[in-house]
Amino acid sequence: MDSTTRFRWCAALATLAVLGGLIALCVRAASLGPITSALRQMAADPWGLATLADLAVGLAGVVVWMGLVEGRRWRLLLWIPALMVLGNIATCAFLLARLPRARNLREWLTQRL
Repeated sequence: MDSTTRFRWCAALATLAVLGGLIALCVRAASLGPITSALRQMAADPWGLATLADLAVGLAGVVVWMGLVEGRRWRLLLWIPALMVLGNIATCAFLLARLPRARNLREWLTQRL
């Protein structure tokens, strides 16, 4: 197995593991109640509000990064709403979509593909 193939397999497995964990957490949370009541409770608590603000700033940073590495603006315009609705589940999907065109970690994360 060459280094590009090994990189792609390792990156895919790690990203899929994170994606699977996030989806499992969301499914579990959804089975316990609606997101709207949880968001109201979080917004009412200072630590919950700080967590939501931290998430928003982090996702804004992901949007900036996506803008730097996504070569086609129309695709970026599709990713932004997905990111706002799905959070880092969309980030994982974005990474997986880039993976077949990347030969190494540097290309995967920093170059327009």
